[in-house]
Amino acid sequence: MREEGLSSSLQPPRLLDASATSARLAEFIRRAVEEAGFSRVVVALSGGVDSSVAAALAVRALGPGHVHPVL
Repeated sequence: MREEGLSSSLQPPRLLDASATSARLAEFIRRAVEEAGFSRVVVALSGGVDSSVAAALAVRALGPGHVHPVL
């Protein structure tokens, strides 16, 4: 395999639009909660990044008064 053939087939990395992605995830959460017939959620927090991000997205989607964290 020739090196020049390999380098010409590589594509630049796709950039993530964090703001747009966050908005889409929050909208998904809002719709899912609404379709389930709820207006509030309980979010279990482990102290890690994943559960913290999930809680932040839930707050963005539903508002702080509708998200109840449990540690």
